[in-house]
This record gives sequence, structure tokens and C-alpha cells, in this order.
Amino acid sequence: MLKMLVKNVANNSKLLNSRFSNTELGFVVFGLTLISFIATTANICVFIAYIKNQSLRTASNWLILSLAVADTWISAISINFYTVYLVYGYWPLGKIACKFWLSTDYWCSQASVAHLIVISVDRYFLIRVPLIYRPVRNLRLKYVIFFVWFLSFVLWVPWIISYQYIVSKQDVPVDKCYIQFLTDSVFLTIFTSLSAYYVPLLTMFYMYIRMYTFLQKRKRTVDRVKAPNYFSDLTVTSVSCDSVTQSNTCLEVDSTANNKVLSQACQTLPKIKYKNYDRIKKLLILIILAYAITWLPFNAFSVISTFCNTCVTAPLWNFGFLFCYINSLVNPFCYALGNKRFKAAFKSMFIFKEINKNPNK
Repeated sequence: MLKMLVKNVANNSKLLNSRFSNTELGFVVFGLTLISFIATTANICVFIAYIKNQSLRTASNWLILSLAVADTWISAISINFYTVYLVYGYWPLGKIACKFWLSTDYWCSQASVAHLIVISVDRYFLIRVPLIYRPVRNLRLKYVIFFVWFLSFVLWVPWIISYQYIVSKQDVPVDKCYIQFLTDSVFLTIFTSLSAYYVPLLTMFYMYIRMYTFLQKRKRTVDRVKAPNYFSDLTVTSVSCDSVTQSNTCLEVDSTANNKVLSQACQTLPKIKYKNYDRIKKLLILIILAYAITWLPFNAFSVISTFCNTCVTAPLWNFGFLFCYINSLVNPFCYALGNKRFKAAFKSMFIFKEINKNPNK
């Protein structure tokens, strides 16, 4: 699509967007194509790693895989439609293609955001109440993933397609492509911004703050624990283990000695490396910042434009759209490449290719 687009634009100067010079237009096409390629490749690597490595086929990675589905569609399809719209300066593909682009784009974008919320909640429960959550996790996650896609579909697709028939008017010009109800109703605009950005952001922030504080408390407990004391004498009081897990699940009863002793979970606790805590903290901060920054401009512009039609110019809208798409590029690096097993899988894939190229090494 992009190759044909560049050829047509080069052969017909009338199609050029007057806001860009030929050089600027070339940079725009190259930049968006590069973003699309890198984001699509990164998300496809998630699929390849998942298929080739049995150890990656866990419930946690179901969420990552489903997230990659949404981000792959956005990076491979939505960005290219957006590039056509941006380069031409108007929508040249007709109303059916417009509805298709908007419906699938907003559907997958909403699903991507919803996955981030589910991942944050899932990780919180895994850290906070692992023994209660793990037995029911696999079955529930399957239903949750289905519900995420279904809810994201219901929130956008039916209304994008049918809104003009509901209100019995079509206000979107033939050469434009945008969602009509976002410009017709202040209530709908604010509601969609809340559901797509502000509420998810607050939910993620709350979940990750809870995880962060819990991990900090656990780290302080580990700092006070002396490993030799554990392994030299397994008889301990309930206070030492309860301070780590905040429950009695870490203790087991020794039937022969009638004493409470450390379970395997507590015995391995002193082996936890402090750098793991720092890695988790950095990853959590990165996740929140990536989502907050990439989605903020578009959602802020959406709210502002409902009260001031002239405040948000076309370049600002383009900037907001682009930043939303960049989130699909960031996600696989935050959630997949930040996972040790995925890192090992990707590394083995690239090393294998290198060995094949250099068999004598």
C-alpha cells in the first residue's frame, strides 16, 4: 500500500498535502513506515517465541500474546491507513474503507488498553495472594481475555458504523474520515476519553503503586532476614514468616516435632536478589510512563476540542494520533522483552541465525 502511495504521490503533485514539502513528505512516509515495520516485527517476534518455546506457554503469556494481536493489527494496518490519510491531506479511499479503519483501529486500541489493565491486576494478585489466585487463574484468564475483546468491540464498532443512521444525518464530509459522534456530543467525547484513557490510567497507577509498596515492604523484610539463621535451625516463630507473606501460608507444621517450620517458599526467600526489586520497579515505572505519555496528547485534544473548536489544529491531531500508535511499538518491549523467558527466547533465535551464517564458529 505504501509503495503504491509513494508512486502515485510522486507522479501526481496535485495529490500532495500542501502542508508538506516534497522532502518533508518523504520523511513522513519513511518515518511512519519505519514505525510500522519495527512495531509489527516486534509483535510478530512475540508470536514466534511463544510457538517455539514450550516454557513460554503460560497463563501470564496468554495476556501478552493477546495484547500482541491487538498491537500487530494497529502497527501493520492502522498506521498504514493513517499514513495514506496524512500524506494525501484528505481521505481518498471511500466511506467503507473509512468505517473499516476507524472500527478496527479503535477496537484494537481499546483492547490494547484493556489488556494493560488486566495485566496490572493479574500481576497484583500474583504478588499479593499467589496461593489463592493461582489455582483459579488459568480458567478465569481465558474468560477475561474473551471479555476484553468483546467489551472493546461493543464500546466502539457498533456505534462507529451505525451512529449516522441513529441520528439520521451524516456530518462527516466525503473527503474526511473521523468518528462523527466524537464531534456531535460533548458527553460522548468525555465518556470515551474517560473509558479509553483516564480511568485505565488511574487503575494501572493504583495497581502498580500497591505492587510497588508491597515489594518494598518485602524487600525491607528480606534485609532483616539472615539466611544462615534459617537454614541452621528450621524452627521459627510465625512472626518472621508472616512479616514476609502477611499470611500463614508460608508456614508448615512439622508433625514429628510439632513445630512450625519454614516451607519451601520461605526457604528460598533469602535467595532473592536485590536487583530483581530494582528491575521490577523500573519496569513498572516504564509501563506507566509509556502508556501515560503516548495516549495523553490525543485524549487531551479530544476533550479540549469539544469546548474549543479552533484550539486543536490539524498538526496537533496528527501528533496525537501518531503518539497513540507509538504505544503499540512500546508495548512488546515493556511486556515481552522485559520478561526473562522472552529475552532468552529472542536471544536464542538470533544466536541460532548467527551460528547458521557462521558454521565454523
